[in-house]
Amino acid sequence: MLDLNHGKELSSIDFASMIGGPLVAVVDAQAAAAISTVDFIKSVGFYPDTKDSSGKTIPGDPVYVTFKFPKLIPGTDAVTGAITGVTVSDQGSGYASSPAVSVSGGGGSGAVLEAILDSEGKVVEIRIVSAGRNYATAPTLTLDPPPAGSGTSTATATATVGNVSAQPAKYQNMELQVPMLTIVPIPYLRVEEVEIKFNAKINSFTYENSSTSSRFDAAASASAGWGWGKAKISASYSTQKSSSSGTQVNRTYSLDIRVRAEQDELPGGMEKVLGILEGAMREVPALSASTVPATT
Repeated sequence: MLDLNHGKELSSIDFASMIGGPLVAVVDAQAAAAISTVDFIKSVGFYPDTKDSSGKTIPGDPVYVTFKFPKLIPGTDAVTGAITGVTVSDQGSGYASSPAVSVSGGGGSGAVLEAILDSEGKVVEIRIVSAGRNYATAPTLTLDPPPAGSGTSTATATATVGNVSAQPAKYQNMELQVPMLTIVPIPYLRVEEVEIKFNAKINSFTYENSSTSSRFDAAASASAGWGWGKAKISASYSTQKSSSSGTQVNRTYSLDIRVRAEQDELPGGMEKVLGILEGAMREVPALSASTVPATT
């Protein structure tokens, strides 16, 4: 008898493996992609880690790419009474940030100076941002004091003035040092969509075959002689019948999986790291610096 309970057939299918298996594979692929991103950043953007004598791991420095290019240095006019140099007479101590440098006296104007600190909170250099002009005598330089505390002291410095000759415009070979990670695309794939299609086709049917065959054979013979004649007749009949029946179920399953991945936005932490590296781009004179007068 035909069993038309297709629900029973469907309940025997292992949906947990057929559907859950691909989903688990997608999650594993996403994790593998994240690990690949980490490996890419470490291998391309940084030199290998090293260990010191005590076995402590020292992270590798960022990898820089150097570009050389000629840069036009604008010409300058002659200046009378400009600040030509600054000497730090007392480095002071206890500075947490660069102190402001005030310029007063001397009869001139326009000078802007910047204090440079070392890692110990001492003023190691006074950089001339703008030399000013028309200073008849050396102006007085006053540095802001460090935060109050024991062991702190205020730095002092003196300026030198002089005349600056006019300088023509010229080209100077420069080097632009750019962190590798800021100029290469970082692979960061994200699984955007997973589509799983499962189709099941179940065909159930019964069959019954029946056949019947019959056979009839007959034979007759006669003979005559001096007496009564003789006659002989023989006949046979046979029949055969066969039948078969049963139930047949055909099952067809198909599984279609489509995964769409795309380049995702970088996490906030990675964007911040790239921002720091972008700020670390350096433009410095080439070691084999040469200058060529600019043509006009």
